[in-house]
Amino acid sequence: MGRSVFFPGSSTGLARYLFVLIMALCLAGCIEAADSPPPQADLQQGPARREGVSPRGASVALASLSGVPEPVADRIKGAFAQEAAERDITLADPKNANYLVRGYLNAAPAETGTSITVVFDIFDAAKKRALRLEDALFIKAVPAADDPWSVMDFASVGDVAAKTAEDLAAFLTNTPEALAGAKNRTAAAPKQASPGSDGRTIVRGTPAKPPAFEAKGPSDLSIAALR
Repeated sequence: MGRSVFFPGSSTGLARYLFVLIMALCLAGCIEAADSPPPQADLQQGPARREGVSPRGASVALASLSGVPEPVADRIKGAFAQEAAERDITLADPKNANYLVRGYLNAAPAETGTSITVVFDIFDAAKKRALRLEDALFIKAVPAADDPWSVMDFASVGDVAAKTAEDLAAFLTNTPEALAGAKNRTAAAPKQASPGSDGRTIVRGTPAKPPAFEAKGPSDLSIAALR
């Protein structure tokens, strides 16, 4: 029995030829996609918040905020101060703060809104960068605004401030200043009463003094003198 052969010139052969060609192209695309995965965002994650440690022991100052129009910058600074207070962060003057924070924001128009990139660098007292916090925010606006900053409303400002304060608080709980403050507060805390073996609460106190001896007659004078 002879082998069947198809030719691109015939209708059946052309359909089969196109089917094989499409499958080959799809397979090649799958292999290329598998070999070249899409790039991931290169964002540095801050440390996790340490349990039982308050960030208040390490003071912070928002030294600068660049790339933002002054009205928007003022709103971000005000919102950041409020969010920081809610997270027990101590804000101080830049000259006296343990850590300085410098923020950089950039807004770019997108097809359906504004894309905002947020970067906050944290520097220690020696002006050495300890951590970089990066984030991105997309604000939907249709049609897209000519001025990308014009779509940044109070809710967006609050989102930037809250995220920054949350990451900053987590970082501060791992600093030597915050750990030392937590240790000092633990040492200064009053001791709590401990339960006894029978379930009763035992509170340590100063034992009461015995009542003074009261002489009742001449025969008791010698005993009274001994007390």
